[in-house]
Amino acid sequence: MKNKVLFVGIACYNNQSTIFETINSLKNQSFTDWRCVISDDSRDENTMIAALAAIKDDERFTYILNDERLGEIGNYRQLISLCDLPYIKILCGDDIIYPNSIEVAKFALDESPTAVLATGNRDVIRDDGKVFMFNRGYKYSCVLTRSEVIKNFVKSGGNSFGEVSFAIFKSVALKESQNNIKSEFGAAADMQLFLNVLEHGDLVHVNKALGGFRIWGGSGTAASNKKHRSEALELSLWASFLPASSCTNYDRLLTRFMVPLKARLRSIIYWYLT
Repeated sequence: MKNKVLFVGIACYNNQSTIFETINSLKNQSFTDWRCVISDDSRDENTMIAALAAIKDDERFTYILNDERLGEIGNYRQLISLCDLPYIKILCGDDIIYPNSIEVAKFALDESPTAVLATGNRDVIRDDGKVFMFNRGYKYSCVLTRSEVIKNFVKSGGNSFGEVSFAIFKSVALKESQNNIKSEFGAAADMQLFLNVLEHGDLVHVNKALGGFRIWGGSGTAASNKKHRSEALELSLWASFLPASSCTNYDRLLTRFMVPLKARLRSIIYWYLT
């Protein structure tokens, strides 16, 4: 695997119904200088069977079935530790990325010398792959400092910059920050990864849908909504007191209102899709 510059880690857990589509979305990328490791945290063979069927004889892929359950954060850590290339992307086993997703995000990262993380918007898709909501996320293409990202997290009550599936990191920065990822904030893993890596540089955001974030009534996203609300609130308040933060008490009051509101809206969506 010579001349590859991007390490893609696919983290999956019981994604037998979606992993085939996830892998194919990676294989169909306009940017081709990547290789991929799939870390399967499932406890049965169904996801493995679907993943290997999608991989076929593509030598860019390595499949790992974990001996014991690592959990979401543990799965991320394993993939980060395996990365030996300049850039890293973590893709969840139920999401898809659009054909120019990697090309667009990597170009934005390369064109922003101070940035260590590129993020993009996403469409929200149902379990059947149909788009439910279009181009969700931050509505500006720009570079933001860690202080500005924290301010946005706290005031909005959530992550406006998209899930980890639609981001690309400079691997050195992510490796240096991975030990600060706390397992107790597993449901808010994306926010954690972004906040920690931004200790080493800026975020560049692309106001364009780079893929599809899958939600459905029976998904892990729906099942963990209550846990996510609690963790997102705790994480937002913690971030508001970081040295890089410019948040005020008004911002902290606002996040106490926005986090439960967004959790309620998510619950309504999951109920509708069930």
